[in-house]
Amino acid sequence: MGDMKSNIQENKKNNQIIQQKNVNVINVPESEPEHINNVPIRQTNDIRSERKKIEGPAKIFGWICLVLSVATFIAYDNAYTSIDESKEAQILLEEQASTVISAGTILAYSDESGTATDYEIVHSSNQDSTTIWVWDYAAEDGDVIRVLVDGQPITKNIMIKHKVVEITVPSTGLVQIEGVHDGGGGITYAVRYDINGTTYINTAPEGECNTYTLRRE
Repeated sequence: MGDMKSNIQENKKNNQIIQQKNVNVINVPESEPEHINNVPIRQTNDIRSERKKIEGPAKIFGWICLVLSVATFIAYDNAYTSIDESKEAQILLEEQASTVISAGTILAYSDESGTATDYEIVHSSNQDSTTIWVWDYAAEDGDVIRVLVDGQPITKNIMIKHKVVEITVPSTGLVQIEGVHDGGGGITYAVRYDINGTTYINTAPEGECNTYTLRRE
């Protein structure tokens, strides 16, 4: 009996040894997984590094282009809206009328609402009609006007800008410039009458008119 028990215990030990040899345990450290979404970590890190190398210069280039675009726009805008700061221009701003300043002259960077004024224009021309030029002599801020003759509109609504608008009107009668929409700072405009070679600057409140009475002497 003693030998039999000894043989049974010996067989159990041998079986345990065999089982241990046949079992392979693979321990993968949780802190350092070998794959993320089937992509090796080293490869993922390499991709991220390459992206940073590409995106960095691209962002810098984008900012440079933006700065250059803004600078170009400002330079162009300043050149286009060059202000006449001559003595004659200052006189026009103060007296609101000048025979020296030509059509399309820009006199200020921003609107300064002045006094709404009516004028009488006396001339000796035998022509039945004459030309006027209307423009915004300050900031292009969306001011809208329309022109009437003897109380009747002869134009559609005009958004005045630095570029002059040429309009033909009768040489006698009432020429009115009506304020339609104030884009900000008051509806200020300049108008030059060919019939007397005079430029006027004026203010037209919304819904009201400046009247220029043309009369042949």
